[in-house]
Amino acid sequence: PSGNEIHLDEKNKNMNFTSPETVTFNCKNFIINASEGITYNAGTDIVIIADRNITQRAENDINISAAGNINEHSNNRAEIIDKNFKRNSDISNEVASEVTIFSHTENMTLQSGKEIKLNSTEKTNFF
Repeated sequence: PSGNEIHLDEKNKNMNFTSPETVTFNCKNFIINASEGITYNAGTDIVIIADRNITQRAENDINISAAGNINEHSNNRAEIIDKNFKRNSDISNEVASEVTIFSHTENMTLQSGKEIKLNSTEKTNFF
């Protein structure tokens, strides 16, 4: 036998599709609706490719976790946070050709457990 199986469990209202190799769906649009949860499990990789856009939305939280690195690449990036933005790391480096830090309403605090060092190849201005 090929190992391909379609099991219709009328008693428990479940359907199981099994293939020892690849299952392919070809169609114009593919929609999955679940009144509760959707779970993806892969023994190795999960690849998502779109020729145009990918949109994700959650009414509550989105959690992303990686044992290794998380790498993002784009032409532009905008982060819009309605309330608090918090970042924690052992080392944080940001490099850009120009940087602007701006507090439009309240004070700005730059704090260090040791020294604060300012270095400029030209000059430093404190207004």
